[in-house]
Amino acid sequence: MYKIPFLRNILLISLALVVLMPLFDLMYLYPSYRNLLTERIENESVRFVHYLLRTLELKGQPLSRAMLPEKISHEAKVIMGDALVVKLRVFSPAGEIIYSTQADEIGEVNDKRYFHQIVARGNRYSKVVKKNQPTAEGILVARDVVETYVPVMTRSGFGGAMEVYYDVTESRQEIEQLTRNSSLVLIALCLGMLGLVILALRKARLSFAEQIKAETALQVAKDELEIKVQERTDQLLTSNQQLKDEISEKTLTQMALRSALADSQAAREKIDAILQSVTDGLLVVDRDLNIALVNPVVKQLFKIADREIVGECLQDAFGQDESSARLRRAFVERTKFPEFDMQIDGKVYLVRLSPVFNEQRQEVATIMLLQDVTQTRELHQLKSDFLAMAAHELHTPITAIMGYSELLGKGHVEQFSAEQKQEFIDIIYQKAEALANVVDDLLDISRMEAGQLLSLHFSRFALKDELEQQLEVYRRDYSKHSFNTDAVAAGLYLSADLPRFRQLLQNLLSNAIKYSPAGGRISVAADLNGEDVCLSVTDCGIGMSPEQASQAFDRFYRADTSNTAVSGTGLGLSIVRNIIQAHGGKVWIDSQLGFGTTVCCRFPGHTAVS
Repeated sequence: MYKIPFLRNILLISLALVVLMPLFDLMYLYPSYRNLLTERIENESVRFVHYLLRTLELKGQPLSRAMLPEKISHEAKVIMGDALVVKLRVFSPAGEIIYSTQADEIGEVNDKRYFHQIVARGNRYSKVVKKNQPTAEGILVARDVVETYVPVMTRSGFGGAMEVYYDVTESRQEIEQLTRNSSLVLIALCLGMLGLVILALRKARLSFAEQIKAETALQVAKDELEIKVQERTDQLLTSNQQLKDEISEKTLTQMALRSALADSQAAREKIDAILQSVTDGLLVVDRDLNIALVNPVVKQLFKIADREIVGECLQDAFGQDESSARLRRAFVERTKFPEFDMQIDGKVYLVRLSPVFNEQRQEVATIMLLQDVTQTRELHQLKSDFLAMAAHELHTPITAIMGYSELLGKGHVEQFSAEQKQEFIDIIYQKAEALANVVDDLLDISRMEAGQLLSLHFSRFALKDELEQQLEVYRRDYSKHSFNTDAVAAGLYLSADLPRFRQLLQNLLSNAIKYSPAGGRISVAADLNGEDVCLSVTDCGIGMSPEQASQAFDRFYRADTSNTAVSGTGLGLSIVRNIIQAHGGKVWIDSQLGFGTTVCCRFPGHTAVS
């Protein structure tokens, strides 16, 4: 058995499985159970803290001794009524213990590194502490616990933390018992499987030996038969030359037949190779609706890739779903609908039907091609949506301009005060400016589509002063939002095309305002990364999904094209990307649906700090 490579490899594989399966249980499943337990306990601790904050009306407020109500002890006892919660502590932002279920700890200060570098930055910190082992603060515990620090964040930053000790002794024991039992079961199963494999290999070895013996005997018989045939052939060739010529002719005929069969097989293989390489779906059906040819694309589309359907009736080969039924109707009504669209698994396919004629111009078959036109149809829809949106974006300011111009120009001007007239003129100017911005965006995109590079004129300017100057306009016009540049160094300079930089900033700020309809904070930050300046604009708005963020820089793309969607042409971020690329930089988006968006721009190699 060990001398036969095939059987020896099977035995080695079986031995490897016997060793690896229990190791997998110990080295992967057991740690996974422990990590899952820790994660669940951490979530429970966060839930307790949030409950306590709501109950004590402390949510969003910094924690201090003066702020703690007297009923905290009662609420702590309620939480510790759960037999698994063994301890609760409350920390001020400075790390001082301002409340603890063990009163002797109140007043102590946690100056550990993890508290000030992890918890104080708004991150949870958990540690699994085994029995008789020290906690994060070096205190020995008499049971297995998970201690979790949960930060309390306020609008101004870190407002303190709460720590929950959660007893996991029984849970850890259950996991360890489960792991031991599963390991024993796996070992028993593996040993049983190994025994069965050894028995099967022994029987296979005997079968191999008998097979080799039979093959040897068959080879001997074959050699003897060939000798006899050769002797008889020599006798016939010697006695009858005519028979020899006949045999030669038959031999030539057989060779020609083999050559013809080889050519036919080669042609068949070429056809199969062409069918395999065609990216579109191809299906050929004869006059009786029997399948003559089909390529893998069609079989994959209609989920019949696991069987051969050539020769089957079209009715029997495909399923009974709506797409298959429409495919069958297309062949029956092919003269009425030689070309149409059909949806399969969320994609759009253009279906074309073409007849096949013989030499007598009789129709003998029908060819169907299925071409994936999903992107083409989406592009057409995108262009239609853009035209409708552009018409709306242009029509709205034009309507306002015409309306207020009519008020000022048709004999009604005397009815209005000077302040009202000035207000009308300001509105006309604002709408004209908005109209000009839309036209400028369209012209920029037109130049980019034509392959024209942006013309840049670099100048060096103080970045914080320029940002503050631009933000002042937005602070005046959008009072629901707050704008700040706290994270921009006062001595940071940037060398860039100033008008294009302002266009980029206006597009980013406009998007942040549009997608933060309820108002909120919009932050502009900038810092140095080597010789590069990294500029970012962050809002607290509706955010984007990963799929929306991946398409946000596409021309004309808008995540919502409904009538109630945020206004805009869908060109802003595309123009931002082109401006950044013209400067040799890079732009990207960090966003989470429902939690706001950050757009980051990096300007390379043109920076300085004074």
